[in-house]
Amino acid sequence: MEHRVTALRQTPQGISVQLSAEAGPDVAYQTRTVICTLPPRLLAPTVEFDLPLPEAVRSSWTAVPTYMPGNAKFVAIYEHAFWRDASLSGEGRSRVGPLVEIHDACDGHGLAALTAFVGTPPQAGMGALDHLCEAAIAQLVRLLGPAAQHPVACLLRDRAADPLLATADDMQPLYAHPQYGRHASPPGEWAGCLILGGTESAPTYGGDMEGALEATEVAVAAAP
Repeated sequence: MEHRVTALRQTPQGISVQLSAEAGPDVAYQTRTVICTLPPRLLAPTVEFDLPLPEAVRSSWTAVPTYMPGNAKFVAIYEHAFWRDASLSGEGRSRVGPLVEIHDACDGHGLAALTAFVGTPPQAGMGALDHLCEAAIAQLVRLLGPAAQHPVACLLRDRAADPLLATADDMQPLYAHPQYGRHASPPGEWAGCLILGGTESAPTYGGDMEGALEATEVAVAAAP
């Protein structure tokens, strides 16, 4: 945990996985096969390969849009799930916003929360969203009633600003679901020992939660 893969190197025993940490020494692990769940667009520039990948493969990877990297995520935590008291689902869709997709995020262990995706394009930057929490709560009040006015806490995560989730190429918003599962696999020396297993690599449900499960099953089946 708290380590980042920086390089993959071929050895007589297989692959040496080089990892670095912000605090503590760098480490390396030896393995026969690496299943990478990073989006291909992030894998290409962040991991060094001692046997360079063909440019066609790198271009294929960087052309794959990371799914939903520019969507900020908002969470409102409440003392109890008041919407359930009113027989409301807590689920919602909006073309007015600022929240475009809202879900009941209660965990069954006492946490009462609503989570939502923000509809503002990433180019706007979170600095332009100083009043986002206020506007989001006002929207929840319109949808669910006055009890939504007083959350215990509000959390906001700008996924576009996280270098582990998005690149500069991902700042253009997606207006249609990308076609996933068609990018090039590593050839030559990397064939079979480096397998892409993230949701963007799923052959059918790429980008979705189902795609993450599907890609994992495919990757494990392909591992020697």
